[in-house]
Amino acid sequence: IIFKHILPNVMHVIIVTFTLRFPAAVGTEVFLSFIGIGVQDQPSWGLMINSARMRLWQGMWWEMTFVTLAVFLLVLAFNLLGDALRDALDPRLND
Repeated sequence: IIFKHILPNVMHVIIVTFTLRFPAAVGTEVFLSFIGIGVQDQPSWGLMINSARMRLWQGMWWEMTFVTLAVFLLVLAFNLLGDALRDALDPRLND
C-alpha cells in the first residue's frame, strides 16, 4: 500500500527537497574549504578558488573563472534534473 498510494504522492516533494539541499551542501563544502576549515589535502573547489584568488592579481583569471563555472554548472544540472524528475513523477501533473 505504501508503494502504490503514499510514495507516488510524496516522491516529488522528496525530490524537490533534495534538489534544494544539494546546492546548499556544495556551497557549504566550497565555503568551508575556501576559509581553510573544510577538506584539506584533497581536491576541493574551495581550495581551488582560494589558490586561484591569489593568482588573480597576477592576471591568471581563467583559474577562478573555470572553477566557478564548474560549480555553477553542477548546481544548474542538478536543479534541471530535479525539475525534470519532479515533472515526471508528480501524479497531479500527469492528468
